[in-house]
Amino acid sequence: MKFLLPVDVKKPSYRVAGLVGCLAANLGQRLDSITILTVMAGSYLTSHIKNIDIRADRLLNSDLIKDLRKQHIEKEVLPILHEIKEKLVSAGASSPIDEKIEDGDPVERITQVAKEGGYTQIFLERRGVSTAQEIFLGSVSAGLLHKDIGCSIYLIGKKMAEQGTCSVKKCLIPLDGSVHSDKALKEASSMLSCCLDGIEMIHLFNVISLAHYPENIESGLLPEKEAEEILNNGKDILVKAGIPESLITTSYEYGVPAKNILQKAESEDVDLIFMGRRGRGAIQEFFMGSVSHELIHKCSNPTVALVS
Repeated sequence: MKFLLPVDVKKPSYRVAGLVGCLAANLGQRLDSITILTVMAGSYLTSHIKNIDIRADRLLNSDLIKDLRKQHIEKEVLPILHEIKEKLVSAGASSPIDEKIEDGDPVERITQVAKEGGYTQIFLERRGVSTAQEIFLGSVSAGLLHKDIGCSIYLIGKKMAEQGTCSVKKCLIPLDGSVHSDKALKEASSMLSCCLDGIEMIHLFNVISLAHYPENIESGLLPEKEAEEILNNGKDILVKAGIPESLITTSYEYGVPAKNILQKAESEDVDLIFMGRRGRGAIQEFFMGSVSHELIHKCSNPTVALVS
């Protein structure tokens, strides 16, 4: 595993760093490295841009640009990155920790770094931006969610952010038998098997969609039997990963997947949800809807792991 921790030096989240450090400590040698990444979008040039020759062939090579960038990094960026690193170490992280500084558009640069570096997990703090604002005004987290990055994205919810630890008491893993949910289950088994202290329940949940129920019955399919098989297979995978069977519960309900999963997350007061990603774009998700989209924007307390 390789963790990527993007940091906004203007609003650094030390509690998220503590959470990632705690998780790293539990994973031990399973975690290869952690990279703290910040992307400078050029805002440090705002007060000086009038004095800079902005012709393309001179801008990037301008000595003034280089000096301003160097000063900004030394005074504003490196101190924050060093503090984040200290927070990771103090939380128990023993894996190598790198600090990386990039220039450009944050979403594009984080995406490129994640792909080229072979990172497996990205950790982001929620900023509380509404659905419409995220799509039409833009945000880094929204931008990354709608990119085909190829790694899992952990959106840190209010519970874990406030605690600043990776303490998980109750976990929800919705399963539908798809490749996407299978990947989410596999990642959940890897993560949770290292963090068993304090876990009270891992709930596997299936929703039998009423939209297709009549046609399934007519065609001879038994949705209830299929749901039980999906849940039992999921339970076997968790047990094989070293998770005690006594911690695992299962259930299925009839209804609309997004609605039922939200209700289950709230009624069980879960800390962490693992979901598979289907890779839809922002506009498609906003107008067409998806289960993961509903969870992200209507379930702010738990941390949501969107697994690719």
